Amino acid sequence: MFLETSMYRPQGQTYRAKPEDLSFHVDWQAKLNAKMPQGSEFFIEIGHNGNGDIETAVDTSQGQSICTPSTAIEYADQPDGSPEYTKPPGTGTNIWPSTPTNYSWSLACAKLDPLQNWFAVEKQRDAFAHISHTLCVKTTTLSSAKTNAALAPTPTSPTPLTLIVSKKFPSIRHG
Repeated sequence: MFLETSMYRPQGQTYRAKPEDLSFHVDWQAKLNAKMPQGSEFFIEIGHNGNGDIETAVDTSQGQSICTPSTAIEYADQPDGSPEYTKPPGTGTNIWPSTPTNYSWSLACAKLDPLQNWFAVEKQRDAFAHISHTLCVKTTTLSSAKTNAALAPTPTSPTPLTLIVSKKFPSIRHG
């Protein structure tokens, strides 16, 4: 979620989810669950990459003036690998840029993205389960599923946590 994705068809085009797409899936999920046997439930889990929020924000004239830095994290395109590929532990190349070293984009910057604003509405956010590979959490109150401080990881940040922010199924896992 939040990232723009290349499409297979038509080739050469990209797509990024819109708030209307999410609203459609909330309605679809409710209709599907109404048809399921008692005790069954279908619940969508969304994987997030918050860099897409910043990419969208800085790609506006307002973002160029209020977002610091005025670019998102960018690196060269990575080749797609086989779905069966497993990276051997301890191998690979660090492609994280040398700057920024800390997450410094403001909430005002992030709010330039309509998709972020859709998720900021508690009822809409809680219609899905959420997981992120780019979230480090300092403190968390799971009973209310709110984080007190979340930072993008840096090469020196603590082990990232996988946080599912949902009042329905609040949980936190290391990983």
